[in-house]
Order: sequence, then C-alpha cells, then structure tokens
Amino acid sequence: MRIGVAKTAAGPIEYAEEGSGPVVLLLHGDSSSCRERIVHPPLANAGFRLVVPSRPGRGRTPLSVGRTAAAAADAMDGLLAALGIDRAIVVAVSSAGPTAVAFAARHPERVSGLVLQSAVACPASSPWGRPASHRRFYTGCHGLRWRLLGLAARLVPRLVAVRMLAVTSTRDTLDIRARLRRSDLEAVRRFFSCDSSAAGALADWDHEVSDADLAAVRAPALIVHARDDRSVPFAGAERAHALIPGSQIAAPGTGGHFLWIGPGAEEITQRVISFLKALPPAILSPA
Repeated sequence: MRIGVAKTAAGPIEYAEEGSGPVVLLLHGDSSSCRERIVHPPLANAGFRLVVPSRPGRGRTPLSVGRTAAAAADAMDGLLAALGIDRAIVVAVSSAGPTAVAFAARHPERVSGLVLQSAVACPASSPWGRPASHRRFYTGCHGLRWRLLGLAARLVPRLVAVRMLAVTSTRDTLDIRARLRRSDLEAVRRFFSCDSSAAGALADWDHEVSDADLAAVRAPALIVHARDDRSVPFAGAERAHALIPGSQIAAPGTGGHFLWIGPGAEEITQRVISFLKALPPAILSPA
C-alpha cells in the first residue's frame, strides 16, 4: 500500500493506493482513514486498483477540503484529476454515502459504477436517519474513548467484537458470539487501530442526500444493505433503490452494519466483486 498527499484546488487530500487494474475510488466510513485495512484488500486482490482517500477531517486531509457532501464530492473529482484518472468505480461505506451520491450526480463522466455498502442514503433530517447515540459517541472525550476501545480490542477482542456487532444490528448477541471467527476478531482489532476523527464524523452527520441527486445517478449501481442494520436504517437503502434508475439491491436479512465482519462477510464481498467485474469493460478506467 502506497500513501501520499495530492495537491488539489480544494486543498491537500491524503490517499492510499493498492493493486492494479480498473480504478476503484473507495470512500471509507466514519472511524477510518486511508489506512483502514478491512474493506479494500479483497478488492485489490480481485484485480482492481484501489484509491482510498482520507475523507475530509481525517488523516492529513483537513475538514476544509469538503464540509458538505457536494464540496467533498467536488474534492474527490479534484483528487482523480490530480492522479491522472479519468473514470473510477465508486464504492462508498456507511457515512460516505452522501459524498458518493453527490459525486455520481455532479460528475457523471467520472463514475463507471457505484456501490453503496451499508451507506447513508437519506436526508440528515429524516425521521429514519442516524441514531442520536452515534452522535454522542463522537462528542466529549472521543479521542480517549477510541484509544481505550483500541486497547480493549487487543486484550479482549471477542468481547469488543460482540459488543460492536450487537449495538449495530438487531441480531441475537449469543448468535453473534457463536459464529465469530479468528479473522473477524483480527478485523475488529484493525478497525480500532485506525485513527478516528470526531470532527470529520460530526460534519458527515449533516450531509444531505436529495431525491434529485439519487435520481441523477446514471452509472450502474449496487446497493448492499442488511435489513437488520441498526446504525443506518434499511429504509435509506430502499429509498436509494427506488430513485436510482436501474439500480440493483442486495439485502441480506442479517449482517448488521458491519457487513464485512462476521458471518456472511465473504458472500457479500463476492457479490460486490461480481458486480464490479460485470461492468462493461468499455466504461472502466484503465490502471
């Protein structure tokens, strides 16, 4: 994995690159940066060139680069331009949904395909929007809280994994505990080893996803969202599917918010990879 900082009109954007092949612009969720090592290695191993920016307010990308979804989307356009990339498949995780939708709507010539994975796709003011408990998580002594979680994930990873998955899904906790594997515990440890930015997460909270932007998406789109996701309600995925023309939806009954950790993770990853590989070669950006 190579890490650099690109100079763009919006400001400096930290990014990581890995793999070769058609370009995938991976937009990470709240508590991550370009150094996150859970979601993107399988895509790089499947024959794609991953470009993973630290979204505004994370890593070495200042929040001023994009305080709104539209501004962050324009910044991603600037990043691709700085890297000499004409087109990319956009894969958005969790709170990166609004940026990805705005990017596809505002810069359709840049987007070869769109994957929304456990992604926010509803207005910030929606009655089925993000739970207030998540906002509280990023206020107060968030930095200390995150470091303690990182320590706990190293010492008692199964306990942390069960708690994390239990609060972000409606599955039975005993079922979660019974089905966790060693690779899942390692993924949880890596997740909490990343830096977490309260400023970036709180800015994301107010990002809007309009009907007009969803309807303006013209790239082939796949929406992957568990019905038992407690962090980002499934209603947002249904809304995106209804408004994005020709979109596909994969809606496992269980899996919670962290679809890439725990039972069924491999099947979901393969569903995403199959979608990416099925995109017409003519619209994919070369490495």
